[in-house]
Amino acid sequence: MALPGEAGRMPEEMSPNDLEREIATTEETVQALRGALEQAEARLLTLRAAQRRRSKGDEVAGKSPSQKIHAQFGKFGNWLAKQSEILLQQAEAADEQEAALRRAAIQKKEDGAEAALRSEADFHSAQVVRQHVLKFLDSHAAEESSDHEGLFFRWLRDFHSEYDETWFEQNLMRIDLAFRQMFEAAVAEHQKQPGPSRSTAACPGPEKSKKRR
Repeated sequence: MALPGEAGRMPEEMSPNDLEREIATTEETVQALRGALEQAEARLLTLRAAQRRRSKGDEVAGKSPSQKIHAQFGKFGNWLAKQSEILLQQAEAADEQEAALRRAAIQKKEDGAEAALRSEADFHSAQVVRQHVLKFLDSHAAEESSDHEGLFFRWLRDFHSEYDETWFEQNLMRIDLAFRQMFEAAVAEHQKQPGPSRSTAACPGPEKSKKRR
């Protein structure tokens, strides 16, 4: 007897809803197999009791048991024992399948939680970079439009100031790819912000020029 889901997808490929339905189906199969096994065992006990009663009745009457009846009971008993063994094996297989489905469902939930945590960590990391770039641009406003590329590399070096020059040069290509997009986004945001200090530093007013002269 084939078990539900044997020819279907692997548990890891199922959606949470499919897993729940498969678990419910497997639980029903387990219960049905257990019920069939209990009925078969009860039937076997009844037949053996009848055989014992027949043997005792024959002995009391002074007759030997019929070899034909014994052979029939023996064959049926062997068949019933075999069927009971098969049902037991199927019940065990269904139990294992149910356990595998439950493990897969739990793993999916854990994977989803882990992915959410990673996403949150990535978001916070991006926020740290964004704040650092904005602060750096505030102190280098005059260079923001005149030397954009040089400003990026100066910020990149400042952001990795805990490392020495050798490390920075060896990893420049990697960190350039990792941080350039976030830097560009922060620059675009910074340019949209009102910045009197930045405009003053970039374009000195007439009065300040007169004082210098």
